Amino acid sequence: MNPNLTVTKDTLLETPKLSTIDLLQSWIDGEDAEDRKETGDYLIKVLDEDRSSVREFYPTELEGITW
Repeated sequence: MNPNLTVTKDTLLETPKLSTIDLLQSWIDGEDAEDRKETGDYLIKVLDEDRSSVREFYPTELEGITW
């Protein structure tokens, strides 16, 4: 949990939310560059595959230029 957080009776109901936030933040902080690259590549591929148009959201020729 956040070490700078003061917990009172009123905030005890917020503990599950804070734990979730801390968990998500740990996932963000814990990922390495290769894992982020693989995830990004996968998401781009899936988004382009599910498109009803022939035009890609993320054309490979624009990688590193516009996205």
